[in-house]
Amino acid sequence: MRSKPLSQKDEIRILKIGDSIINGGSQTDQDSLASSILEEQLSKKFKKNIRVLNVGANSWGPDNAFEYIKKNGHFNSSLIVLVFSSHDYYDHMHFQKVVGVHPAWPSKKPFMAITDGFFKYFIPWFNNKISRNYNAYSYLSSHNNIEYMNKGWKALFNYVNDNQIEMLVYLHPSKQEIINGKYEDSGLKLLEVFSQNKIKFLSGIEYNADSSLYRDFIHLNNKGQKALANVLFTPLQAHVKANLKD
Repeated sequence: MRSKPLSQKDEIRILKIGDSIINGGSQTDQDSLASSILEEQLSKKFKKNIRVLNVGANSWGPDNAFEYIKKNGHFNSSLIVLVFSSHDYYDHMHFQKVVGVHPAWPSKKPFMAITDGFFKYFIPWFNNKISRNYNAYSYLSSHNNIEYMNKGWKALFNYVNDNQIEMLVYLHPSKQEIINGKYEDSGLKLLEVFSQNKIKFLSGIEYNADSSLYRDFIHLNNKGQKALANVLFTPLQAHVKANLKD
């Protein structure tokens, strides 16, 4: 969890779950994360200790998210916010060896910072131009059966229903989807699934229609994290207002 420690003084907790998009990685400072921005804005707005917890890791899918809350619980959160992308329709959890095989998961510490930067940022940027399977998402997707929806979606829907928790899904568009002005087919399928299951959702392509918000093909830069916080603020504010005790 990339958040401050929990406290008994927390009035309301909102659990935000996703992958490296919300985690931000080493390139995003803690204060620049959408979750941190929202936490500060909501706490200031209501003059209460409102928490927006950030749970996510590189290349997580809905099944990873479900396994996490199945093991750790939802931290007494009254709302779960899922942030995933089109490829997460079929991004099934698998156990293919990736550490030490793909550059996104190195098995050794870098010799020095400059070499780490060269191999972690320049080489991926260059290879993305010539090889689709070089980026982490495409590499993992190559091991997936794209015909079947990730079972984690239904498990998460059942979890919030069983525990009487509200859910909101933000479908994060890739940079290419922003350029194309529409989601891939898998993203459109997800929107149908959300509607069929009466899950509240936000179509990110309708909000963040600006490719300058991205630092690569899918991850947000600081400006993008701020934009994501702006999109989520209104529904989160409404949730806090409806659930905050006098």
